[in-house]
Amino acid sequence: VEKVNCVIETGITVSEEANSQLEGPLTIQELQTALQGMQGRRAPGIDGLSVEFYKAYWDVLSHDLLDVFNESLASGSMPVSRRRA
Repeated sequence: VEKVNCVIETGITVSEEANSQLEGPLTIQELQTALQGMQGRRAPGIDGLSVEFYKAYWDVLSHDLLDVFNESLASGSMPVSRRRA
């Protein structure tokens, strides 16, 4: 909380253009960058699929994953199948 307050107190703001980009839908590039930054050789997620699976089948899955994440951001709710940690 202290760190958040510190940022707020600085009075630094982002431009309208930057704000629009931050509030806009995710892009394929942003999603791919996030996936590439994830470490492999970990236990699979609740869906039973590993990071390596998503990376290997990125070309097949990317647009559907993008749709799921953007719909979740727009609605403010993740699908039931993705809600567990």
